[in-house]
Amino acid sequence: MKILLLAALVLAFSSGCQREARLVSTRQVVPGKTSITELTDQRGPPLRAAPLESRPGAETLSYPGNETFQAEQGKIVAHWRDPEPGEATLQYWRHRWKGQNPRYEEIAGTRDAHGNAEFLLRDSSSQTAVVYDPRRDRVLRVLRYGQ
Repeated sequence: MKILLLAALVLAFSSGCQREARLVSTRQVVPGKTSITELTDQRGPPLRAAPLESRPGAETLSYPGNETFQAEQGKIVAHWRDPEPGEATLQYWRHRWKGQNPRYEEIAGTRDAHGNAEFLLRDSSSQTAVVYDPRRDRVLRVLRYGQ
């Protein structure tokens, strides 16, 4: 029983450390300033790299944990990821951006047969945006972008 408890504690501690390590390394990546080389030095090679058909010369670099970076001309220009547990509500982002004037716009092509759509809530002062699904009242993705 003691071994099982000890194993559970070690597992909980190590997974928390891994999450923190991912957050720290992600914060070091600054869209608009970090190069692809710096990203791969920090994070290792991507799981998948794919060109963007809609933007010649641009590519997406996918990493574990459902994180993706967009690169253009050798620089990281955007980063998107799943929200952390505390970031999954629109209330969190409205509180975080209190005093700012975020833009709230429908994302084209997301409207379903029932008329529901996803929205982008963007705060240009912090260069952050979130994809929000009002039907589920959940933030689906968090995006950071460069200048």
